[in-house]
Amino acid sequence: MSKWREAVSAGEEFKEEYRFVRKDGVTVWVIADARPVKGASGEMSGPIGTLTDITERKQSEEKIRFQASLLDQVRNTVIATNLEGMIIYWNKFAEELIYWKESEVLGRNIREISLPNLDDEDAGDIMRQLQTTGHWEGELITKRKDGTTFPTHVVSTEIKDDGGEIIGYVGVGTDITEKKSLEARLLRTQRLESIGMLAGGIAHDLNNILQPIMMSIGLLKSGEKRARNRKDTGRHRRQRTAGSRPHPPGALFRPGHTLRKQTLS
Repeated sequence: MSKWREAVSAGEEFKEEYRFVRKDGVTVWVIADARPVKGASGEMSGPIGTLTDITERKQSEEKIRFQASLLDQVRNTVIATNLEGMIIYWNKFAEELIYWKESEVLGRNIREISLPNLDDEDAGDIMRQLQTTGHWEGELITKRKDGTTFPTHVVSTEIKDDGGEIIGYVGVGTDITEKKSLEARLLRTQRLESIGMLAGGIAHDLNNILQPIMMSIGLLKSGEKRARNRKDTGRHRRQRTAGSRPHPPGALFRPGHTLRKQTLS
């Protein structure tokens, strides 16, 4: 209470929050508000002050801080904006993943900070779905402070005040870089398998086409070999025939030769 006394003695206004424990053990919060009261001649005649119970407000603030501390523990980005898209909350994991500090982004447009690649048409579609259903879910490309990007799966919902009025939107984002990498590798594997099956099918079809051609070539070569064999056989037969042909009369006798008679005993 020393601050209160100092302010009153100096003729200044004073306002501060205090926590009290009532006789029944219940903790209450109050805000003390004091200001000097001056007489007709302007001199201070004394202070006047009020105590306002703010226990419910403090409990709500404590609940919000607790919820915020929980949000800071999750391994997802949690980002809230007002209806104009200005950032009003940026959790610790968003700082870690996107490299922007909360103090650097509060009051700035979400598209300027982390969604520069989101065009007006897509942004309009997201807002229309949020306004119609109160919910949107999909994939976005998030940009970091250093300019690098990564794919994010985002679930967004409305934020409402106690009266049910929509005052903003909150989005929870998950880095799906690894998932996309696995999907790309799986797609490449499937494509290679498809190419292998296609190549195998083509090879089989070519084999079906080439097989009769190769058989025909084999038959042609076999026919040519048999024809050559028949030709060679005919030539050899003619040569043998020519070698055993009878001599013409008189071919065995030449003029001047004398026949000699010989008796076989």
